[in-house]
Amino acid sequence: MAVAPHATVGCEQSKTRRGFSLIELVVVIGILSAMAAVAMPRREPGVFALRTAQSTFVADIRTARARAISRAVHFRVEISDAQSYEVLEMMEAGGGWTQAGGPEVSRTLPPSVSFSGGIGDGYEFNTRGLLVEPTTATTLTLVDSTTGNVRTVDIWPSGQVVPGEGL
Repeated sequence: MAVAPHATVGCEQSKTRRGFSLIELVVVIGILSAMAAVAMPRREPGVFALRTAQSTFVADIRTARARAISRAVHFRVEISDAQSYEVLEMMEAGGGWTQAGGPEVSRTLPPSVSFSGGIGDGYEFNTRGLLVEPTTATTLTLVDSTTGNVRTVDIWPSGQVVPGEGL
């Protein structure tokens, strides 16, 4: 029985490969990343400083109110100067409320952001979360000196704190 010299049935190997090599994929991803970096808009680092300052201030006031209710003591938010404020826990002493110790929270606004008014004012929440003083709604304004943008925060006697848009 003679066999043909080069006859292999079903054993043919394919030399064509499919897909991409790892190096090809890395090069393509690198090129796409460079193109995306060039195409992205550039922003100043302080663009979001005003919005962040407003959000942090509102969160601190709301936290002070919540702690006044949950701990059954008064909490006070004092605007120390144009750039900073403190959240203080109060204690009952001699029929009134006085500061219980050091500030629970002490914050400084970003360098370009400041309060335009209300410096030296305080907002005290009683054990029911109501504002003790002032007895009327108050609007505080935050100003960004680099952009000229402003954002507001309304504080109501009911204890509600509402962030507002610019004026």
